[in-house]
Amino acid sequence: MPWEQQPKETTKSFRGFRLYLHGGMERSYRAVGEELDVHIQQIKEWGTKYGWVERAQLYDAYIQGQMLEQLDSAVVAFQANVVQDEVHDYNAMRGLWQQMLERLVKATEDGAMAVDDLTNGMRRLVAARDTMDRLARRAARMAATYSETDEKDAREDTYYLSFEEGPKKLDVED
Repeated sequence: MPWEQQPKETTKSFRGFRLYLHGGMERSYRAVGEELDVHIQQIKEWGTKYGWVERAQLYDAYIQGQMLEQLDSAVVAFQANVVQDEVHDYNAMRGLWQQMLERLVKATEDGAMAVDDLTNGMRRLVAARDTMDRLARRAARMAATYSETDEKDAREDTYYLSFEEGPKKLDVED
């Protein structure tokens, strides 16, 4: 690698390069000369002869690339965890939604629930279903919003429930 000791590069010169290399944003020939107690002119000669500036730039680019790879890996792992969590939440919410729907239907069939209560229950079910849809879409990296069409116009505002005595119309207002 260019930041390793080069052929014919003296140990002292390489030590100077290492100091220069690890000087970061503050790297300078002057700082290397002071640290090694070597005249600045000698440091400049070594720097020119062994390409310190170019080697340091290559090293910086390499380190930056390594850091970006690590960051990319961390982001991918984080996204995988988020997707897994959202799928879990979606499945849990779907189960609760199905239970609530079954209870509403049974209570209405038994006559234990008034139509207004059923309407409110359906509103909650619809809101829960919308939440489940958003969770599933997020987990699948699909758009979770409607474009150029008002959401109210893009979905059905009337829901029908089927009971033994026939379907009943429910108007659900937002």
